[in-house]
Amino acid sequence: MSDGQLQGEVNTAIFFDPSVDSVAIVAEVDGGAVTLRGTVGSVREKEQAEQDVLRVDGVTGVHNELVVTALDAATRDDADLRGAVLQALGLEDGVPESIDADVKDSWVTLSGTATHEQCDKAEAVVTRMESVKGVTNDVQVVA
Repeated sequence: MSDGQLQGEVNTAIFFDPSVDSVAIVAEVDGGAVTLRGTVGSVREKEQAEQDVLRVDGVTGVHNELVVTALDAATRDDADLRGAVLQALGLEDGVPESIDADVKDSWVTLSGTATHEQCDKAEAVVTRMESVKGVTNDVQVVA
């Protein structure tokens, strides 16, 4: 099974678990290893998402980078937007997984490391997104 197919299976497993709010979760797959990124509302939700992924055939391991945040209406919107941003970056060819995003009041801050071209591409992807008020690009450029 390809990484793309496995990613689809992983996303489906998380989506169909009613105990996990999957809207702000992004799963990235590399050689069967799954990295979970995004925001969830509780430690239980974080652990359950990991268990959902481990039950998918073909998954060799999970790197659970989900952030637990108590979500009110405003932070829920930011968490949802962060999930959408991470998903958009993950789907864009040429944008490395080393780029992360934080969202505060619909303002996106990009961080991580990338080449100049990758950095510009990530910023362009996020700038085009609906609901994004602005972007601060704090990605460190490497040769």
